[in-house]
Order: sequence, then structure tokens, then C-alpha cells
Amino acid sequence: MTKKILTVDDDPLILMGLEIVLTDAGYIVESCSRGEEACQKAMAFKPDAIILDVMLADVDGRDIARELKKCQETRHIPIIMISANQFLGKDIYSCGIDLFIPKPFESEYIVNAVRKYTTHQNVPA
Repeated sequence: MTKKILTVDDDPLILMGLEIVLTDAGYIVESCSRGEEACQKAMAFKPDAIILDVMLADVDGRDIARELKKCQETRHIPIIMISANQFLGKDIYSCGIDLFIPKPFESEYIVNAVRKYTTHQNVPA
């Protein structure tokens, strides 16, 4: 079964790049640029992993991560957080994310991270 990835970033070039790289790697990709939309898409699309930017135009990505981890339907979904701010520190993990990747990142690195978190999926109880 093909794995599904939700990408959330307010930079259309990042979204396009992620979509190309992940689609080429065999994933089905849905994208959105607003945090408000991210929660709705996560519920409807039921992704196997989420790539989420910290600094969105409408909300802090950490708040979206917290919201997703509180919700019964989405708490099991691995969240890979990305940001151009490389100095966020280890407290970035306090919002419930599984991995932090600073921008810019190599395509191969992001694909390997997605593969790691979608291969050993935690299934909700």
C-alpha cells in the first residue's frame, strides 16, 4: 500500500520541491500552506507522516503539532518539523514532533526520514 504524506509550508517552492521529491520516491502527497487547513487535511487525508514547517503565515507550526498530538485520530501520525531557524534547540520536541530537520535540507535526507517514520508506523489502539 502506498504511503501518504501531508506537507505543510507557506513557501510554495518548498511545497513543490517536497511534492516532487516524495512523489518520485513513491509517496502520495497532499500539501497545504496554512495551519488551519493542516488539521482538516490530516483528518480527511489520513497521512502516514506529516512534514510541518515551524513558521507558517497564520500560526506557529508547533501549535499545530500539539493539536494533532491531542487528537485521537491523528496522535499516532509521525510529524517531521522543518524550519529555516536552525537554533530552535531541543525544546522544539516538547510540542510532540518526532524529528526536526533544519532548512535547507538534502532531498535524500528528507526521503530517508519519511521512509524511517512510515516503515515502523505506530498504529492507533
